Amino acid sequence: MTLKNRIVMPAMASYHAAVNGEATEKLIRYHEERAKGGVGMNIVEATYVARSGNSFDLGLGISDDFMIKGLSKLTDAVHRHDGKIAIQLQHGGRFGNPPTSGCPRLLVSMIPGLAPTENARVMDADDIEGMVEAYVQAARRAVDEDFPHPLPPYLHGGRTGTASTSVPTSSCAGPHGRGRQRLRHHGGNAMLLRADDPTHLHAQGVERRHRAQGRDLPWRGL
Repeated sequence: MTLKNRIVMPAMASYHAAVNGEATEKLIRYHEERAKGGVGMNIVEATYVARSGNSFDLGLGISDDFMIKGLSKLTDAVHRHDGKIAIQLQHGGRFGNPPTSGCPRLLVSMIPGLAPTENARVMDADDIEGMVEAYVQAARRAVDEDFPHPLPPYLHGGRTGTASTSVPTSSCAGPHGRGRQRLRHHGGNAMLLRADDPTHLHAQGVERRHRAQGRDLPWRGL
């Protein structure tokens, strides 16, 4: 990727998304004005890969295919001014916002004095499998929306203390307890994740995201 200059706008919450997470005209104008003003690359704010990961009152989402239309308009607006654009894939974890997401906060473990106890639960193996799939599907949508380089996942809460989600859709219900069957439906064999090994989890997730994007895997042959 070649930028027109060295000015990069970092990911910052704008609170300009719709209540359902879609990109609004206000959000599109916000990014277009910066590209028009000379920014070489816009990095779109932390964008939740599942509704349960929404951390903000008006957080932007990429958790469902209906969101592709608005995000495609956003990329087109930036490209009109010879700007480049990337997106930060995120799940709020213990910083999730149940009043807006309608979902409990998802925790890796219940750490006394650190993890919230109200409207929260600890993830199980199916949740972890579902989290990986949520990032895979978000990466697929990002490519469909013409974000050429979705940023690495933002695992919020510790900062990697709380991972992502079991729900790659706009609902909290559905895949919990059925992760293996759901992953087979989406992409062949289910992954067997070691929940106690975050390095293994991260590598599996990156590999699945890169495959979704049609990209080479950097550690092949190592």
